[in-house]
Amino acid sequence: MIIRDGDGPLEVLLVRRNTKIAFHGGSWVFPGGKVDMADRQAAGDADELDVARRAAVREVGEEAGIAVQASDLKTFGHWTTPENQPKRFATWFFATQISSGCEVEIDGNEIVDHCWLSVANALARRAKGEITLPPPTFVSLLKLEQFSRSASFFDHLDRHGAERFVPKVVDLENGRCSLYEEDVGYETLDLTMAGARHRLFMLESGWDYVREF
Repeated sequence: MIIRDGDGPLEVLLVRRNTKIAFHGGSWVFPGGKVDMADRQAAGDADELDVARRAAVREVGEEAGIAVQASDLKTFGHWTTPENQPKRFATWFFATQISSGCEVEIDGNEIVDHCWLSVANALARRAKGEITLPPPTFVSLLKLEQFSRSASFFDHLDRHGAERFVPKVVDLENGRCSLYEEDVGYETLDLTMAGARHRLFMLESGWDYVREF
């Protein structure tokens, strides 16, 4: 998640994946990609998180033409795809800030477009059907929406660290619901149980993120 401060609300960089890509093709996402062997070899004895940082730096450079430093990447999330998916990924999410004058140069291959948007604008465009956001991107933007400036967001990450998500998906008549570990219905997949709520409804009528502990 690359963010910048300006005269108005802070903005986040979203890039559009090529429609030919099998996983979230055509979706608008944060720049990034998978760890490759070169990242592991270059990292030596580093742990998983350091290897992921190295991969993030490389991927941001390849996809968006932006040079970032691994030491400037703040960890804010870790997502694992649901068990019922044909391919599963364990993904670290990082955040960093760049200056408003930094140029973006997409690769034109995996990434075919980009835009800087305020969080409110990004969510509004998704609600209108103008852009497609994968659930992790959507939930991450909702977290960022609470902050008007990047400094307060990074202060929050320093205090609270990364949040982990391993969704379990329930099919509904008019959509789906992702349950997260804190939800009372996480183990049983029973959406009617009384108790804590941490879930994302992805319905034809709209998306609704519920977090009530």
